[in-house]
Amino acid sequence: MAGGTCRKGSGRAEMRVVLDGRIVIPRMTGAGRYVVELAQRLPSLGEDVVVEVLLLAAMRATAIPRMLSDSGVRVHYVDVRVASLLQWLVIPRVLQRLKPDLYHYPFLNLPFVGVPSVVTIYDLNPILHAEYFAVFAGPKRALTRRLMGSTLRRCRTALAISHATRKL
Repeated sequence: MAGGTCRKGSGRAEMRVVLDGRIVIPRMTGAGRYVVELAQRLPSLGEDVVVEVLLLAAMRATAIPRMLSDSGVRVHYVDVRVASLLQWLVIPRVLQRLKPDLYHYPFLNLPFVGVPSVVTIYDLNPILHAEYFAVFAGPKRALTRRLMGSTLRRCRTALAISHATRKL
């Protein structure tokens, strides 16, 4: 696989994929289910695919880490929320340490990570609906629109899981 690292002694390229699962919460949502299902299925693509998932530390007490580990996924805990300002500092450092060939981010505001990235855009509610933000809705929607534009320019691929989102 292009860009992969060679596994010791195998002579085969290993593709390291990091899925950002910080969107997964104990009360499973559609977006969380998407990340968990993707993480569980990716290792079946071949033994040369190494899948690692970032979860919030609060997820340790749930069945999710065990489900992922049972599927051959490595779990790492990062205690910084998706879409937070702090993630712009923390996530690039985490990825420097993990050295993935590909990073999957599940939201509109991809941090500057220096790694080929795929983003999944579930919906455009933060941009389309003023009521999405309770306070400072106008400036927050404008910032979100700019961040999403930056995300789309920097990622290798953007996945839209709804036809309505894809059309926009």
